[in-house]
Amino acid sequence: MRNWLFEGITSVLVVVGMMLAFLLLAEFYEDAFTLSGDAGEATAVAFAGPYPQPPTPILPQPNPLQTASPTPTNTPLPSPSPTLSPSPSPSPQPSPTPHLYVVQPGDSFYAIAQRFNITITDLAIANNIRNHSQLYAGTTLTIPPAGVSLPRPDTGYVWPVEYIGLYQGYRYGHTAIDIPAMVGTAVVASADGVVSYSGWHDAGFGYLITIDHADGARTIYAHNSELLVQIGQTVTQGETIALAGSTGYSTHPHVHLGMLVNGRAVNPCEYLPGGC
Repeated sequence: MRNWLFEGITSVLVVVGMMLAFLLLAEFYEDAFTLSGDAGEATAVAFAGPYPQPPTPILPQPNPLQTASPTPTNTPLPSPSPTLSPSPSPSPQPSPTPHLYVVQPGDSFYAIAQRFNITITDLAIANNIRNHSQLYAGTTLTIPPAGVSLPRPDTGYVWPVEYIGLYQGYRYGHTAIDIPAMVGTAVVASADGVVSYSGWHDAGFGYLITIDHADGARTIYAHNSELLVQIGQTVTQGETIALAGSTGYSTHPHVHLGMLVNGRAVNPCEYLPGGC
């Protein structure tokens, strides 16, 4: 009797357990089916749209702090005043009377003479200057009247051509002065004397003339283009003896003037009016 009862209770419990298990299994499948359906519906909605719209563009808004453009008016603008350029400093005009001039940096005898329309020799004589290279800024010069040739001091010698400056001065290795002169310019004797040489010189002087003077000096005139006197001929001061040129060892037309005193080379500028 007891065994039958135990078996009955056991059977009932087994049946109840099977029913509970079935119910739990059914609830699980229902939840899984519901989740699967929701995911599929969401996926379908995602592919079907609607697609996201582009953002609405932001248009620039007027700046309330910006000042409005002024309304154009018909009032004419004033014309700009013309700018007056400074007048150039007038060049010194030739003066009929002597006056003073202060040497400026960069000045030269030639430049000052050109500025006042006078000769270098007149400028040198008026200021008793023989060495024209010794001209210093701040020196006060007397400017002689333009167009008036000052009396030449009697040094016993004159320039063989018009003195307008020197290509090359007297120095060691060049014991003479080179005076610029165009080809064909008349070359005159610096003093009275006797022609001691007239002809071609092989040492580079080209056509050369030398004149011996009574005071024991000898003047030398080189690089001439033509000779007009002969050896032994007596000449007077200022007489034309040759035509200037560029013969021999020369790179430009000029008169190469040398001077010997008792056989010793000296600077011709020391014996010519106004120096150089």
